[in-house]
Amino acid sequence: MRKVLLLPVILISFFTSYPQENPEVFTFEDSYLYSRFNGIDISSDGRTIAFSLGEKEKWDGNRSYNIWLAMSFDNSELKLTNSDKNDWAPQWSPDGSKIAFLSSRSEKTQVYMISPSGGEAQEVTYMQNGVNLFHWIDNNTIAFISNEPRDTSIVNTEENAGGGYVVGTTYHTSALWTQSIDSGELNKITGGNYYISDMSAASDGKSFLLITAKNSDLFLSITEGKVLWVDEDGDEIISFEDAKNFSNPAISPDNKKACFVGNTVGYSINNALFVMNRENETVKNITEEFDPTIEKLKWIDTEHINRINSCMNISWSFKRYMLSINPLQLFNSRIKFFCNIFNCFILSVHHK
Repeated sequence: MRKVLLLPVILISFFTSYPQENPEVFTFEDSYLYSRFNGIDISSDGRTIAFSLGEKEKWDGNRSYNIWLAMSFDNSELKLTNSDKNDWAPQWSPDGSKIAFLSSRSEKTQVYMISPSGGEAQEVTYMQNGVNLFHWIDNNTIAFISNEPRDTSIVNTEENAGGGYVVGTTYHTSALWTQSIDSGELNKITGGNYYISDMSAASDGKSFLLITAKNSDLFLSITEGKVLWVDEDGDEIISFEDAKNFSNPAISPDNKKACFVGNTVGYSINNALFVMNRENETVKNITEEFDPTIEKLKWIDTEHINRINSCMNISWSFKRYMLSINPLQLFNSRIKFFCNIFNCFILSVHHK
């Protein structure tokens, strides 16, 4: 039996070469005048895509990102924000009534919120050191990561010296917080003893899957990272560190399993898809018998993970897999596409 699914794919900066009699010279400045995407999210009903688009009208070193909506039901577009700052990483609330996003409108990056029908965006967070990333937990609660303040004694030493910094102290740690949208009430989940580069929140808000490292040093994050599953009090449930360069944390819909990507060969191939079971405290590499390069992950249900692989030859090629984790089954469908720098497509994917 063949099933047909719709997979939205937004493609950026992909060139298809055609012979021209008198081609125009494409300069370095020209490349920076093209629009660029910075984060997309699809509404729960699948009818509207929220995305951040960076536009640049002239060569002045600046580019402004704003939030746009693309409506699949009538192929229309709506520019939702119109700021001279940057708005990016839009995320729909679970009920689709609000869109939250990161913005540089304040002195530090903060979470803002806007209605999909338009209006003025409202600032949600007011963190001293800004917000690195966030996720919705429910329609009234977000979880986010914020950097911890540096040691005040070190900062004072630097100021008394007239500037500069103490070698080895510029790296920072971060903490996980939750916040009520209505009341603004804050709850600090983790103590700020390590750096969090990515996270996923359980649907009930009672646990969080974190990609962590000792501090924000990129080399340490890649080579000595750790995956931590913590409860609502920040206490460890289960952890894993027997791979490198972790990414793509995602908790299953029933909040009993989690998955993430790691590297078991080298530091950049993203070849291992791990599934973590909190009930029996086990971690299993379910792609150990073949060699993918994993780009994105999403739980379909409690037993199936949707995974997109990529490879590059002369042109880009993607494969989409659905994995059943108990027992392990693999459903393979190849996504074929063509595009130029101006277009995005919604493609049909055929499962065998």
